[in-house]
Amino acid sequence: MKTRLAIIALILVVSFTGCNRKKGAQQPVQPAETPEERRRANEEGFRKNIPVLDRTIVMQELEQIHLYFYTAYSASGKWPKDFNAAREQMQRDPDMRKLLAKVDEGTYVIVGIPPEGGILAYCTKETTVGFFAVTTNKDFPQYKSLDELKQAVAQQKR
Repeated sequence: MKTRLAIIALILVVSFTGCNRKKGAQQPVQPAETPEERRRANEEGFRKNIPVLDRTIVMQELEQIHLYFYTAYSASGKWPKDFNAAREQMQRDPDMRKLLAKVDEGTYVIVGIPPEGGILAYCTKETTVGFFAVTTNKDFPQYKSLDELKQAVAQQKR
């Protein structure tokens, strides 16, 4: 009986005292997070905590870039001269706009006029196993350093 009374008294005391907030005092309002900011925060968190997801995201985005340029190659028989030639069409496609933003911020680099089997695009962010690129044959070579990757791109331009 005493225990029940003690619990009831505790509940009443807590309910009457509240949470020490003064009446009329407003809490500072934090700006609302945009969906884009939330998506970026989630992606960065997942990349940090789940390394295999990091590699998967990079390879999937490089595959999308390859697919886009391969479609242009299939139509004309030539790889696009440079990225600017395809920019206008990429802006029309909502999915490609996201990749276009990543290209603009420097996450992905598109190599102009690759030779057959050469590097078409690469990622400048290091994954847990190194740096990835995509070739015109849709292979995903892996490099240990960004300098090694850039050296391979420079050699293919010769």
